[in-house]
Amino acid sequence: MSETSISGSLQCKVTSPGRQRLASEVADIGQFYWWTDVCLNYDPKLVESERKPTIQVDLYCDVKKPSDSPVYSLWHCTASLDVVVASPNPHNNCSMTVLTSFGSNIVKKFATIIFDGRSMPALSELRFPDESINISIDVQIIRSTAIPLEKDRNDMILSCKDAAKFQVAEGKTRPNLWLSKAILSRNSPVFAAMFDDDFREKTTNLHVINDTTLEEFLRFIALMYPVKYEFVDTTLPAVLRLADMYQCTYVISRCEQFLRSDESKFMAPMTKFAIADEFNLADDVRDEIVKKIPIEELKKVVRSGRHRVFSDYSRDIIERQLAAEPTIRTIRDSLNGNQ
Repeated sequence: MSETSISGSLQCKVTSPGRQRLASEVADIGQFYWWTDVCLNYDPKLVESERKPTIQVDLYCDVKKPSDSPVYSLWHCTASLDVVVASPNPHNNCSMTVLTSFGSNIVKKFATIIFDGRSMPALSELRFPDESINISIDVQIIRSTAIPLEKDRNDMILSCKDAAKFQVAEGKTRPNLWLSKAILSRNSPVFAAMFDDDFREKTTNLHVINDTTLEEFLRFIALMYPVKYEFVDTTLPAVLRLADMYQCTYVISRCEQFLRSDESKFMAPMTKFAIADEFNLADDVRDEIVKKIPIEELKKVVRSGRHRVFSDYSRDIIERQLAAEPTIRTIRDSLNGNQ
């Protein structure tokens, strides 16, 4: 939902010359708590008259939650941040505007803005503590969503009949998670059949999910909900396993798109290929991934016999890639002008 009228600010002040970390007060803006850490650094190798500080501003955002209990929410927030660093000499003032997103399924939990020393006055020019460097951050919320799953009435549940209660069996805590039957049924024939059986047999509305963790289940559910999402390599296999178990073709498709995109470049190609094979992802996904695996690595996999654990199709495309290697090398040498 659009929230262009919601804004607020945070303030922080540097009043001494040493390396330091400073934290602002927590600000209540929109549906979220905001705070900032400011780190002032300088190069100790320089003489004092030449030391110019660099200032790093880390801005944090988290969904509001009561102090006496945890909140299990799917949320994201996109905001414009106007950061101003003001010193006593206005010629050294500097500012920056950034657009960034935070969220329950976004890996990095803070935004970092760095002002280099070229725009700062030398530390010797500042008469601490009478003078100071003031940092102000104006936050303008552009778009946000917060879905508190522990509440049986949240924005995604259409009516009391649409509310389904879930618990994850593993772990010390088993919070009630209220999910929309309509959303789950639209994405999964298994969930649809589950809710249909509840209606016919008038059974309890509680559904216990086994063989997964709370984090894995929430990441799986988040892919069906309207929140920004960043994949994590450590939970991707678990998400795919749940998607396969509940026959969620949309979630599987999202995972395939991730494996093919630049977003997954932090993952080793062979790791991606093994995941794609384990969950029998689309042939063209495996075709694309195997071409990014270095030939020498493919040879090692075959020599060690590790390729035998793969499916027939995956073994076949590995063999085809190795068979094509002399041709690929000839074409590459020709393009490079080698004989």
